Amino acid sequence: DLNLLDDGTIKKKFINIKNKYNVLIIFHCAVLYKSADWVKKNKNKVKYENNLMNLNILNNSKMFFPKCLFICMLSYSLYNKYNTEAKILDDYRSHKIKNSYSDSKYNLLKYCIDFNKKFKFKSIFLFIINFFENEISSLEKNHFVSSIIDKIKMAKKKNQKTIKLTGNFLQKRDFLHVEDATDAIIKLSKLKSLKGVNVINLGYGRSYKMKYIIDNVIKFINYQGKLKIIQKGL
Repeated sequence: DLNLLDDGTIKKKFINIKNKYNVLIIFHCAVLYKSADWVKKNKNKVKYENNLMNLNILNNSKMFFPKCLFICMLSYSLYNKYNTEAKILDDYRSHKIKNSYSDSKYNLLKYCIDFNKKFKFKSIFLFIINFFENEISSLEKNHFVSSIIDKIKMAKKKNQKTIKLTGNFLQKRDFLHVEDATDAIIKLSKLKSLKGVNVINLGYGRSYKMKYIIDNVIKFINYQGKLKIIQKGL
């Protein structure tokens, strides 16, 4: 494990890597995030530590691998509040950030713009939207589609008569299979024409209500029980 809050630890790790490998790409996706409620209660911690991690990894990437391509992910919450079709904002600089988690992601974008102006350091920002995969893993237990599939499969296997779900399932989301995201990242990393700071939307381009996803998973798995939704949140 690499502690991104410790600049000294990162330097030691990068020196070791530089002595062994020719690094062409650095992919940064680490973030301090547990849940929306947790972020609200710890907004100062989230903002400070995420900003510190971003600056540490960016500074050291530029220092040890100045010709590498720096790839990182932007949050869905940086999208326009009223835009449900997963399109990129026209002007990031004028966007009003609503929470500390999104704020730290937005700041990383600003840092990269500054680094490019000063050091010609190249970067790609990806709107990944919501990942899903065919089978749930221990790392995917909190991802919506994978967790829903797993929950309904288990309910059918155990002959449960009712599935209870709590949340706001009227929200619309754009979903992306993890293999499609991987293919896109590999292709982007090979582009020789990339210059400066590039913001790229990997969204599918269509958004669906979470309730629609749930209903279709139930139909596909052929679960015969009842679905009880406890509506919570905006």
